[in-house]
Amino acid sequence: MGRARVMAMLAAAGLMAAPLTAEAMIPPGYGIVVAAPDRETEAVSAALLEAMSSLDAFSWQSADISRSEARACLTEADPVACVRQWLTRRPAEPRARPVIVLARPQGEGRVSWTCVGSGANAAAPAPTPVVIDLRAALFGEPEVRSAERRKAMECLYAAEAQSKSD
Repeated sequence: MGRARVMAMLAAAGLMAAPLTAEAMIPPGYGIVVAAPDRETEAVSAALLEAMSSLDAFSWQSADISRSEARACLTEADPVACVRQWLTRRPAEPRARPVIVLARPQGEGRVSWTCVGSGANAAAPAPTPVVIDLRAALFGEPEVRSAERRKAMECLYAAEAQSKSD
């Protein structure tokens, strides 16, 4: 039974009094945009995220976030500050925290991701790049694939922590 059908049944039974927020969603919901200096890095990074979402690691929600604005930030001296500047001007989406994945190719199938949240949580650590072997994350042996996907999820979790305002 699909999640949408379960949610509809719960709502009809009066068991869901309030709309779900990002904190309440299982798996968590993220409004993700991948920005990279080249289309190949962007596409392969998005492919990994899509695979992980289809396996219910998280729910990839639609987001009204401009990929072109995120790409423009890649050339700035501080791309994280650039992303946060326009990200904080957007209205908050309660069902999906924004996550901007700034992806940069590292060669040999590896990519560096910096996952950026809104910055509403000033106490959260600053985003740090994580290097992911995309080939291994998509096609590697199970243990290696899991390790690489864990790095990707930790990046998303870090961005979510940056966005929590409470």
